[in-house]
Amino acid sequence: MVKRLKAAAAFLFMAVVLMACSHSNSEQSEAESLAKEFVGKLYAVKHESIPEIDLPAIEEKNKEIQPYVTENVWNKLKANSDTAIPIRIAKKSRSNVGAELQKVTIQPTKEVEHCFDFTYDIMVKVTNENNEVKEYKVPGGATVIKEKDKWAINRIWSDPRELSVYFN
Repeated sequence: MVKRLKAAAAFLFMAVVLMACSHSNSEQSEAESLAKEFVGKLYAVKHESIPEIDLPAIEEKNKEIQPYVTENVWNKLKANSDTAIPIRIAKKSRSNVGAELQKVTIQPTKEVEHCFDFTYDIMVKVTNENNEVKEYKVPGGATVIKEKDKWAINRIWSDPRELSVYFN
């Protein structure tokens, strides 16, 4: 009888541990998906869609990314004109712009539940009218947090110096 109780207790313990690990991996996958979708939305620009004065396109891009970020981050991105970068690259180069995350590392944020810190490279692809592709690696990172059952980016940074060829 004691052996059965020990076996049942061990089984119950293993089930709880596996469920906790599964929950953590699920949250990590959700947070990573959000970061990837955000970068894809931020950098997806067709140069044909940009009007002569690009302010309406920038305002539209701001609206597109708003669901992915906290209000504080959204305000900073707008104030720093970060959302304008891919639009201005597309306009100046008469090229389509896109991006994806590569070399993603994810760590749970210490002492904060439902929060992950990311570092990554953003591979920005600029495709001209002749389908020639130029790639630029932009290092970056983000913190993704779950608030009120919704994942959002509450800190983000990148180093777009490699893209400066489009702003000289």
